[in-house]
Amino acid sequence: MRSDGIQQRRRLIRGVLAVVLGVSAGLAVTATPASADSFVQVQMFASGSGTVSGPSAAPCVVADKPTGAITTCGVATGFGAGASPAVVTLSATPQASPSGHWHFVRWDGNAPGCAGSTSPTCSVVSGTATYTATAVFADTTAPTMTPTASHSTSSDRTVTVTLTGNEPLSAASCAVDGGSFAACGPGSQDFTLPEGSHTVAVRGTDLSNNGPGTAGSVTFRIVDTELVSGPANPSNESSPTFTFSSLTGTTFECAVDNVSLQACGAKGPDGRGSKTFSGLSDGTHTFRVRARDGSDFDRVPIVRTWTVDTVAPTAAFVLGNGPGEGALQAATRETFDFTSSDTGATFLCALDGATATPCAPGIVVENLTAGWHRFEVRAVDLAGNVSVAVTRSWAVAAAPGGPGGTGGTGGTGGTGGTGGGGSTGPKAPPRVAGTVSLKATAGKRSTRFRSLVLKGVASGATVRATCKGSGCPRALTGKGWTKKQASGSVSLTKLLKQPLRPGAVLTIVLSRTGATSAITTITVRAKKKPLIAKRCQPPGAAKPVSC
Repeated sequence: MRSDGIQQRRRLIRGVLAVVLGVSAGLAVTATPASADSFVQVQMFASGSGTVSGPSAAPCVVADKPTGAITTCGVATGFGAGASPAVVTLSATPQASPSGHWHFVRWDGNAPGCAGSTSPTCSVVSGTATYTATAVFADTTAPTMTPTASHSTSSDRTVTVTLTGNEPLSAASCAVDGGSFAACGPGSQDFTLPEGSHTVAVRGTDLSNNGPGTAGSVTFRIVDTELVSGPANPSNESSPTFTFSSLTGTTFECAVDNVSLQACGAKGPDGRGSKTFSGLSDGTHTFRVRARDGSDFDRVPIVRTWTVDTVAPTAAFVLGNGPGEGALQAATRETFDFTSSDTGATFLCALDGATATPCAPGIVVENLTAGWHRFEVRAVDLAGNVSVAVTRSWAVAAAPGGPGGTGGTGGTGGTGGTGGGGSTGPKAPPRVAGTVSLKATAGKRSTRFRSLVLKGVASGATVRATCKGSGCPRALTGKGWTKKQASGSVSLTKLLKQPLRPGAVLTIVLSRTGATSAITTITVRAKKKPLIAKRCQPPGAAKPVSC
C-alpha cells in the first residue's frame, strides 16, 4: 500500500471542486491526487441565472494538483432576491494515455446532484452552503513493455537494457535467455554476458500495482576480442607483432597510436588473427584491436600501451675495484663491482671466454690458476638491450718454486726456482709486434685486395693466414699458409689474386714462443671496406681475448 493514495491494485485520482453559493460566490477546484503524476483532467461548466467570469471562460480546465491547492475558475454573481439558482455542471474526462487504461469511476464529496454519481457529467445546484465534488478515476490495465538495448563503450561485454513501458513503473523483472524472472530496474539494467546472441525479456508493474503484465523482449549480439600475445613492456622490438582472437567475430580492425581503426585481416581456422607494425620509433605506443562480424562489433576494443626502447645501456667497472688492467699479481681471488647507466638493468658475466651467465655487482671469482685471465660484464636493460662488454685482463703469477712459476712480490723466479730479490716484480708476457696494412676496392658482389702486408713483424715470429667463406683462395683454406722465422715486412698480396665475396673472413695470426699472440680478422662486406678486428691470446690461454 502506498501513502500517496495508491492502494492495493487500483490507483484513484480525485479532482475536488469547492462551490460557494451566494452573491459574489467564488467557484474553485481543488485536486487531491494519489501521486505527483498528472493523470486527471476536470472540466467545469456554469449555467443558470448567475454568470461566470474570471481568468478563463467556460469550460474551465483544471489539472491534477499534487499540492492540493485550490484553483479559482470564476465568480458567480447576480444571486439577489428572486434570482434563479446557479447550476454548475461538472464533466470528468479520464487521461487518454495510455489508450484504454484510465476510466471514470464515480463522484465523491457532498455536492447534491454529483455525490455518488457514476456519470462523468453531473450538475450542482447552488445554495448557501459550500460543496465539494471529487472525480474518481482508476487504472486496471497492466503496462505494455517495449525494452531497448544499447552496448556499453566502457565496460567489456556489457549491454544496458532500458525497461521502457507505456506508463511509469513501480517495479520490473527481467529474464535472460529464457531463464527465470528476477527483479531489475525499474528504469534500466546492465547485463554483462558472454559472446553470442542473447534475449532479455521484461515484465512491468505500474503505479496502480497492475502487473506484471505480458513480457516484452529485446535481442542483441555481443562480439568480444581477446589479445593473445604482443611485445613485452618495455620491448626492444621496433617491428612488433600482435596476435588476437574472437569467438563470434570474423574479421579484425587494428590501429596504433590513436589513428582510425582499419581492417587488419580475417581470423584463421584457430580463431586468431595477427598484425605486425614496422619501424616504430623509441617511446610509448598504444595498440587497439576489435573484432567485427558485419554490423556487429566489439564496442570496447582491446587497448595495449607499451614502450619501445632500442638503445643499449652501458656497463662500467667501479673505480678501485678488482685487479688493474694488465696487472700481474699473486692473488687467486678477485672481487668485481660494476654499474649500469640504465636503472633496473641486470648483468651477464663471463670469465676466460666461458658462456656469460647472470651475475650481480660484487661477484667473486676464485681459485684462479697461474696465467692470464679475462673477466667481462655486460648490462641488460628491461627491454632486453645488451651493452658492449667491458673487460678486465690480468695475470696471476705462479707460486714460487712451482713448475714454470714466477717469483712472488720482490723478484722474478726462474723455472722451478724461487723468487729473487729484484725490485720490479713479475711482468706480463709481451705481445708479438706487427701491424696489418691493406688496400682494397669493395664492390656489391666482391672485394679485390690490391695489397695486404704485415709490417714491423718481430724477428723470429710465425705468420699464419687462413680464409673461411665463399671465394677463398685454395692456398688459404684448411690449415692455410704459414711463414716461420718471419721478420720485418711480410706480403700476402700474391695469395689474394682473386677477389673475395662478401662474408669471407681472413684470419692472420702473429705468434712467438713465450709471447702473447696477435690475431687479426678481416671480414669482407658488400659495398663497404673490409671490417678489421684485433684480439690477443696469452700463452696457455684456450681462447683469444680482447687486447
